[in-house]
Amino acid sequence: MKQIVNFLHIVLLGGILLLAGCSSVPGANRSIAQSTSKSSLDEKFRGDYTSALQNLEAKEYAEASNRLNKIVASNPGFVDGWANLALAQLKTNDIPRAKQSAANALQLEPQSATLENLLGLIDVEDGAYKTAEKHYSRALELNPNLANAHYNLALLNDIYYQNVARAIQHYERYLALINNTDPDTEAWVAELKRKLK
Repeated sequence: MKQIVNFLHIVLLGGILLLAGCSSVPGANRSIAQSTSKSSLDEKFRGDYTSALQNLEAKEYAEASNRLNKIVASNPGFVDGWANLALAQLKTNDIPRAKQSAANALQLEPQSATLENLLGLIDVEDGAYKTAEKHYSRALELNPNLANAHYNLALLNDIYYQNVARAIQHYERYLALINNTDPDTEAWVAELKRKLK
């Protein structure tokens, strides 16, 4: 079971990084905060921010964290910086700082489903499953079509709560929302359905 949890956790975090598509910063990847920050990034930090995102993609989380710490220190209203810093801190297992960075981002952008989802991931890593569930549910209140939040709620119900019926609902909603196929999740849902019979 631990291997499944680890594999699925990697998939979840990979999904967050996949949200780093286009950019509010020319030539940089879009952050998980979807570039709706309250203040823009000072021009002199754009190169550093691009490098930090490249560090994240290369799984150089400590380096990304160092760069992002410097960026948010000088740009405290930059939501994307805080959100990606939280992700880097989560990946280095610095849970208290990841929570604080994500909370800083959410304070700047309180209606962000993606940030609520990120806080849920951090809480799962911290073993705070009920709090994680609240964040995922809030994410879906803000955006009922956020596929990753459905997937994360499915995992929570499947692995931690062992509520298979509810897990299947969220897995199926996730599968309906994604733009591509996910054969592993499809096979897992079929297996769960067989177990329910």
